[in-house]
Amino acid sequence: MTVTYELWDTKGSNLLDRFASEDEAMAAVREYLQVNGPDMIRELVLGAVPETGLADATDLPPVVEGESLLARVLPTPSAHEAAMVVHIAHDPRGETGQSRARK
Repeated sequence: MTVTYELWDTKGSNLLDRFASEDEAMAAVREYLQVNGPDMIRELVLGAVPETGLADATDLPPVVEGESLLARVLPTPSAHEAAMVVHIAHDPRGETGQSRARK
């Protein structure tokens, strides 16, 4: 089954764009967020639509919106970055990254 991905703005009930692949759609979401700010994520919905229409649709990927969509478009931190966050959060001296940087 061939699908396209539709990106919707729920605030205005507008179809923003259609994409041939999920990767293209995710790149567009990143761009919308860069241009309009991160709060726009609350207004975006991404769904897959089969070329034959929804009437005979089975086994489609889930519709993604809000925080779920944000989690999908944000880059996954590397193991090193994740370890640094844990290290900073558990600093035994109780200092934040900013206070250590000023010393």
